[in-house]
Amino acid sequence: MRKVILLLITAMIALTFGSCNNSENVITFSPPPSETPMPTPTRTPSPSPTATPTSTPEPTPTPYEGPRSVLTGLPIDAESANLRPAAIMINNIKEALPMHGLNGADMIYEVLAEGGVTRLLAVYQNPADVGAVGSVRSSRHYFLDLAQGLDAIYVHAGGSPQAYTEFVSRKVDHLDGVKVSYPFFYRDSARASSGYAYEHRLFLNGAKLATYLNEVSKLKREHPEDYTLPLEFADDGTPKGGEAALKISARYSGYKTGVFDYDKETSKYKVSEYGKPMNDGADSTQVSVTNVVILKVSVNAIKGDTSGRINVTLTGEGEGWYACGGKYVEITWSKKSYSAPFVYKLKSTGEDVVFGRGVSYINIIPKSENVSFE
Repeated sequence: MRKVILLLITAMIALTFGSCNNSENVITFSPPPSETPMPTPTRTPSPSPTATPTSTPEPTPTPYEGPRSVLTGLPIDAESANLRPAAIMINNIKEALPMHGLNGADMIYEVLAEGGVTRLLAVYQNPADVGAVGSVRSSRHYFLDLAQGLDAIYVHAGGSPQAYTEFVSRKVDHLDGVKVSYPFFYRDSARASSGYAYEHRLFLNGAKLATYLNEVSKLKREHPEDYTLPLEFADDGTPKGGEAALKISARYSGYKTGVFDYDKETSKYKVSEYGKPMNDGADSTQVSVTNVVILKVSVNAIKGDTSGRINVTLTGEGEGWYACGGKYVEITWSKKSYSAPFVYKLKSTGEDVVFGRGVSYINIIPKSENVSFE
């Protein structure tokens, strides 16, 4: 039995080694399939937190600390700041329109003359930058109160007997285009060819007037060192607690009513008269102003005056209205003497009226006439 087992083992060994030399009998084993490696996971980085943007504050504007006009409260060059203004008589009868140079004025007064018509006193701190102004017309004695109240040099063309008397008695600084042939006056040839009457053709050139005052005239050119004008100004002159004044009508007479329409885009009042815009003939734009003042005064005929001239009382005190920014309040006015300035107070508190920076239009109307606000 042991012999049989040994023979079987021997045969198996021989069979095995013999098969190593026979390629056909080679049994091959495929290696185990390799595992597909798992991809390395990639981490999406978390976004960095974005800082909340902070608004850059706008720089605070540096307050203007330079010289300002005593007439408007607006910035003015130092050379002009203390100049005595020029106050020029302007014709406002329908046949003389359009007026020229009003959009260059710093202050405008309007007052009755005889016959229900009005005349304007246009005031220029420095007329050097103004072109044609006019048409220039004759004086009435109460206009001297306005000019002298501003320490102004009064410019006119002729005047009433009362005015000529007071030129002398008051020693008024004035330039008369009728009595003297000043180089800054001229007659407009275009108006002559267009059929304007002779008295509606006289103009002056603002730059030439300034040159004459600065270089030729012996009139005192600057205010006294202690000169002050009792006008206060603010960037916003809208009266607190004021009532609506988007449209103002101030009647002077059956001939003339002044109308002021508030323009919200410009924060100014556009001026109209005779049913249409008051346009400046120099540039055909409508006259516009920041402040509208209406003063009620006593008006009476001058006894014995055959031309129907009147007296307008501008000294003493009275009542009126102030409008700015589309609102109005009641005020009081006072003027101690013909050479003193107007003083304006709020009727409700007695405090000074604070004007908006810009041009003021002062309507001086009879106590008997009406004013309306819308």
